[in-house]
Amino acid sequence: MSLQFDFFESIDSFFKLSVTFYAGSFVIKDQNTDQLIGEVHESRGLYYLSNNPSTLCFTSISPKLLHNRLRHPSLAKLKLIANMSEPPFLTKLAKDVIFLFSIVHSDIWGPSRVTSFGFNYFVTFIDEYSRCTWVYLMKERSELLSILMFSKLVENQFGKTIKILRSDNAKEYFSSELNSYLSSKEILHQSTCPHTPQQNGIAKRKNKHLVETISTLLLSANVPTNHWGEVILIACFLIN
Repeated sequence: MSLQFDFFESIDSFFKLSVTFYAGSFVIKDQNTDQLIGEVHESRGLYYLSNNPSTLCFTSISPKLLHNRLRHPSLAKLKLIANMSEPPFLTKLAKDVIFLFSIVHSDIWGPSRVTSFGFNYFVTFIDEYSRCTWVYLMKERSELLSILMFSKLVENQFGKTIKILRSDNAKEYFSSELNSYLSSKEILHQSTCPHTPQQNGIAKRKNKHLVETISTLLLSANVPTNHWGEVILIACFLIN
């Protein structure tokens, strides 16, 4: 008993703790602050100290230092990346074309939010050699008359035949009627790879250029937007 008393006396004198005994347990508190240090419970002849884990020490760090430790890009670099444009997509897979209508790029735009005298779409054809553009208005995407008309225009007015028609994977370019016509004229149809619209970038950029020109002409002339069909033909003429 004296050993136990000496033990707790040394704890009391060194740590300045208070120990309160109960039946089968006791609690330890700080004498100065009365803060609970721990609780000891008896089980099968052994005493177990149960206390809540606490942080012994901590330090605060700045968000910048935390980002550096996690190897995140710096804020300056993130701002630079945010202002960067996507690099050009490499689409040049063959030698430069050397004659008219060897490759013709095509893309369908629409539907327009405003109908122009029944027309909701337009399709563009761009000759890769000259970059000359032709536009045909369409009421529905499924109209194939414009493609046939353009092919006949090339034959009659220029004495040429289209060698390659390049488009995206829109289903309108894969109809049985169009495939039969292209086969009869020995026109090779090249389509873009899945999820790679950049390969048809010439036609898509031309459509964007035309739409932006339409908006400018309509606003400058104070013309109602339902006249966009007529205005796009003017815009195509001006661009050419």
